[in-house]
Amino acid sequence: MWVGSLLVIPTLTALLAAVTMVDHYVPSLSESNIDYRHFLLGVTSVLATFSVLTSATWWVSSSSNTPLHTKQNSALPAFLSANAQTVDKFKTLVLRNDGGRIYYFVARDSDLKLGEPDVITGLSPVVTKAINDLVSGSGVASSQVFAEFGIRYIFMARPLDDDLVRTIDGAGGFTRAADTNEGISWKVPGALGHISFLSDDGLYSVLPSGEIGAQGSLTTTGTIVITEKYDDRWRLLLNGVYVTPTVTESGIPRFRVSEPGDFVIFHDATARRGWISLQLISFITLIVLALPARRKRSQMREEELA
Repeated sequence: MWVGSLLVIPTLTALLAAVTMVDHYVPSLSESNIDYRHFLLGVTSVLATFSVLTSATWWVSSSSNTPLHTKQNSALPAFLSANAQTVDKFKTLVLRNDGGRIYYFVARDSDLKLGEPDVITGLSPVVTKAINDLVSGSGVASSQVFAEFGIRYIFMARPLDDDLVRTIDGAGGFTRAADTNEGISWKVPGALGHISFLSDDGLYSVLPSGEIGAQGSLTTTGTIVITEKYDDRWRLLLNGVYVTPTVTESGIPRFRVSEPGDFVIFHDATARRGWISLQLISFITLIVLALPARRKRSQMREEELA
């Protein structure tokens, strides 16, 4: 899915190189004797043409089959998409059968999109192992792992893999939620909400959250759990004081709430914004350096103007 992104910069560079050659070098070389510059220009022309044609061919023939592409229909049934838009922000494990091979991804309220944590950093190794165990038929503890990471449903789109359907039915811990013309859905019991709070009194509650963080007030002490892959950039601001996150055995972040009060949970993306800014600056610099230089008529020699 990153191939398209990797082809963008080489393609633009090739186009700028081609414009530079036509605008600056071809007129002067056409009036000179054949030397090494002609061969270098020929090689550069071939590479530029090959890069453009390769990128165009990939975009036309293969881009629609990649995991991330634009389409009108969602991979999730409507009731699963609606369920993920509640305060719980539950996730769905989507399984697809393509010629006997099983593809999967974890969806939230829609298909997988660029910028989501699972795309940037990948799934947690614990979740990946649980999915592999489920597919291979040895996923006795897979439902517990899915529940800890907030995966409430498993959805297998048609065409179905009958062997895998029987495996999930017999794995234990999953109950069928729906069987429609779109596919089969199983429910994972005990799935945690996106941001959950377990008080010291043993009471469990879901903290209403947005797409990333949450804010509100707590009336008792306890533990806050975020059903995402552990990242030390998660922040909890409790009564104006930052609380250091810890990691559970399953690899999800949690915060110890030692006193009641107002809280704010967010993800510090300063480093990511810095890298994106650096990439944009480098890209713009590359374009500026690759553009042909222009001179005023007053700076040109009379022979050039003639």
